[in-house]
Parts: sequence; structure tokens; C-alpha cells
Amino acid sequence: LANCVGYELPANEEECKNELLNNPQLNIETGAKILLEKYNAYKSGMLFKGCAKEIYYDEWKAALRGYNGWGCGVDANGNQLVSQDNFVEEVIERYNILKEVK
Repeated sequence: LANCVGYELPANEEECKNELLNNPQLNIETGAKILLEKYNAYKSGMLFKGCAKEIYYDEWKAALRGYNGWGCGVDANGNQLVSQDNFVEEVIERYNILKEVK
């Protein structure tokens, strides 16, 4: 896990993974730190070139895209992960639903 380095987590990948899985508060706090770093890095905007679409993101949408990755991902078999193209839109949709529910 690349996110273990620099967040006061164990350098050993397995230990880091276990610590994040077994400590929800630490997991959320680490994720929030990473998201803020992505916001600061990409808030002015960037073009996402996914598997099936290109779209310009800025502000928090760019942070979400940066959190999940800027390219077209592939699985272990080399198949394109087209579903990842819609990550930002799906997070925003879930956020809006939760905001309505309160």
C-alpha cells in the first residue's frame, strides 16, 4: 500500500493493511488526510482521461479523482476497469443522497 508511507503507519505492507482494517478511526483519518492532499494538489483542475471518457475535474471532484487515480485502471488479467471512470460521479451521487437523509 503506497499510502502507508508518510502517515505514521507501519512500513510493512501487511502490518499497515491490518492496522487500517482493524482501526476504523485511523482508517478514516488517514483517508481524510490523503483526500486533503489530493485537493491541494488538484484543486485548480485536471483533465481525466479514463477508459471510456475524458472529463475535466476541479476542486473536490478533482480531489476524488486523484484519490482514486487519474488513468484507466486494469485488473490482474489486463482488462480495463471502465467502471472506475464513474467513480467521482458515484461518490457525489451517494453524498447527495446521504445529505438528503441527514
